[in-house]
Amino acid sequence: METTILPTISSNNTTMVTMAPQGNVTELVFMQTVACKAISGLFTWAAILITCHQIYKHLKFYTIPDEQRWIVRILFIVPIYGFDSWLSLMLFNTNDRYIYVDTVRNCYEAFVVYNFLCLCYDGYLGGESAIMAEIRGRPAKTSWITCTCCMAGTTYSIATLRFCKQATLQFCFLKPPLAIITLILQSYGLYRDGDFNVHSGYLYITIIYNISVTLALLALAVFYQATREILKPYDPVLKFFVVKSVIFLSFWQGK
Repeated sequence: METTILPTISSNNTTMVTMAPQGNVTELVFMQTVACKAISGLFTWAAILITCHQIYKHLKFYTIPDEQRWIVRILFIVPIYGFDSWLSLMLFNTNDRYIYVDTVRNCYEAFVVYNFLCLCYDGYLGGESAIMAEIRGRPAKTSWITCTCCMAGTTYSIATLRFCKQATLQFCFLKPPLAIITLILQSYGLYRDGDFNVHSGYLYITIIYNISVTLALLALAVFYQATREILKPYDPVLKFFVVKSVIFLSFWQGK
């Protein structure tokens, strides 16, 4: 708190100096300005409208249901993430009610990871039997980029595919309970975003979340390495990168 020096005259004509506190001076950061909220709102609603149009087109021309059902589910992540981010900005430093919308977003986040695997697994490649007919017995491909160096010297088997599916599913099953626990901790004042204090639930939920999401993304990387050749006609590299980026980076952008 800043103070102001105020001179006063006492009864014996002695000048005295007193310190008068000034009011708190608060400066708005850019995220709290009307301009920021307007710009973000413009892009958010543009993205939502464009994505909803794409979803409408998929549903109108629903000619390849084995692929389009997964694509439509994945596309819904754009309006859900966009609206949640915009709402969080609108409520920035005012209240924590956006946490309830975050809960829905967090649960759908896990759903997207699983749906992307299913899109490649069932939509593009025709299921477990068709995939195994192509990759059974092949030496496992390794790369430090996809963190699969630990698979050196092994071959692809049915266990490889099941690991990919189970590692992805654990993230889907774990995310909703974590979201509910977050709400409970917040109601008791034991959770605050960005607070890494050992007495805060945020620290432990963040650790559990990152272990779970890393395992899920590793499973996607293993699956991509195993099926890269047969997935090539569908050009999944960019899709895989986008899914990994949206899920992993979005968690940390506001921390």
